[in-house]
Amino acid sequence: MRRLTNAMTTLALLFWSVSVDAGEPTRTVTEFAKITASDGIPGAFGASIAVSGDDLVVGAPGYITKEGVVGAAYVFRRSGPRWIETAQLFPQFGGMDGEDFGLSVAIDGDLIVVGAPHIIGGQIGGGYGRAFIFRRQDPGTPHDPFDDLWWQDAHLMSPDELRWGDNFGMSVAVSDGAVLIGRPGWDFTTGSAYIYRRVSDVWVHDASLNPSDSRINDDFGGAVSLNGSLALVGARNYDGASYSGAAYIFGKTEGVWLEEGKLSPSDPAFLGDFGRSVCLSDRYAVVGAQFKAYVYGEHDGWWGEEQLTVPGSTNDFALRVASDSDVILSSDTNGIAHLFCRDGNAWTHCRKLTTNVGAQLGFRVAVGDTYAFVNGSYETVYVYVTPRATKNLRDFAAFQTCFSNQQSECPTECEQVDLVPDGWVNLVDFDEFLATFAGP
Repeated sequence: MRRLTNAMTTLALLFWSVSVDAGEPTRTVTEFAKITASDGIPGAFGASIAVSGDDLVVGAPGYITKEGVVGAAYVFRRSGPRWIETAQLFPQFGGMDGEDFGLSVAIDGDLIVVGAPHIIGGQIGGGYGRAFIFRRQDPGTPHDPFDDLWWQDAHLMSPDELRWGDNFGMSVAVSDGAVLIGRPGWDFTTGSAYIYRRVSDVWVHDASLNPSDSRINDDFGGAVSLNGSLALVGARNYDGASYSGAAYIFGKTEGVWLEEGKLSPSDPAFLGDFGRSVCLSDRYAVVGAQFKAYVYGEHDGWWGEEQLTVPGSTNDFALRVASDSDVILSSDTNGIAHLFCRDGNAWTHCRKLTTNVGAQLGFRVAVGDTYAFVNGSYETVYVYVTPRATKNLRDFAAFQTCFSNQQSECPTECEQVDLVPDGWVNLVDFDEFLATFAGP
């Protein structure tokens, strides 16, 4: 096992002395870092955000090119505590004015999906929308991800009859090689959602998702989330009498996608907007409404409401589920974001996120293993350290303490508190641990 220098040990022990204990009261924290576009061109940068591992994609649907207000998307790669811009994405052969390329984005591994849900110029009945799939290509340097290229792999449009106002691509999701695209304007805003898969280098329509009790004006497909063989689709205007909203869970069994359940709030409200935002894991489903969020847990195939949470009016959610900590990130209309942490059988409000320059946080969020991302004013995405990072810091400091007390190789008890499974601590790891000092 690699020995660490005394300087590193001293720093880690210093951080250990100020680390945050579990179960503490809600804390207000400011950003650890800020991300902006390298070209500095205003374009509603941060209108959509998605993260996968060390890759972050940010949509800018107001980006102006010679074709007009086409939109763009930016790809960033993490290097220690910093994010370096590695690519800028546009529709192949140019976009079209007003189509809002980048209004929705999703990323999973080597796939990025970008929605462009509005106008397609020069087409009869334009305004039906489309979505673009980009695939990562390695130019031959597998150990240098910063020179990877993102090529447009497909340009998708609705498999059904195209109609004006369909808004195909208003919401997008990707998981395990499958892509889910929402089309909330279909059939007088009844809405629909579509799943695509890549077969023999061609993206094909795999399934259409529609609820068993759909009706006009439901806005089904305005928000989507995909996790393996499970899909969650919001219908924020469900129930024409009260427009209280609903969300639907679909599952894939033996190659067929079927509706498995319908989620409704325990306290439905007139114009409640339940389903305006959704987020799904294999254990939890989070559904946003006008003034709160609802968390559902999966129990033997049945999804039951666990908790009403999140103060203030809610815009967007991100959910990260891990073996050591579960986190929900939300934004509200008061320019503040919130982190909720799983504490035993309940979700507790563990962090309130603000900015140190008084900027208003926005309506799009994403959360990864160590960092949380929230868009805000000034064409900026703000970065925060999650509570899990603080736990990692404590683990690392405990490992350092154990190691420093030994004159020879680390015994087994030291290995048990080592953060990295293979027993190696590299400089990138340590850089990240140092970054947590500026976090919660």
